[in-house]
Amino acid sequence: MRNVGLHHAAKMREPFIKRFLDSFKSIKTIDHWMVVIAIIYPLSVLPQIIKIFITSNVESISLLSVCLKSFFALPWIYYGFLHKSKPVIFANCLWFVGYIVLLVQVLMY
Repeated sequence: MRNVGLHHAAKMREPFIKRFLDSFKSIKTIDHWMVVIAIIYPLSVLPQIIKIFITSNVESISLLSVCLKSFFALPWIYYGFLHKSKPVIFANCLWFVGYIVLLVQVLMY
């Protein structure tokens, strides 16, 4: 009965990384984080899109690479629908749109 009311104080003594990793033990928590990652990760293509839009320079962009990436996003979207996985569907739809925008920019410039 010594720790009654001191649960939070005892938790604070645990290393932060352990507490952080322990929070991922539930599937529901991981699912929530994956939705966040599914939104943020595909947005990583935005700096490239903005740079091309501003500079009109697509010299360093591989047309083949952009075509392949956009093509291979489609099976992942299908896979997401088969498994009813919203993060997979959403992330790959965002990737596909980002790659199509890059593809249009490469073809325009």
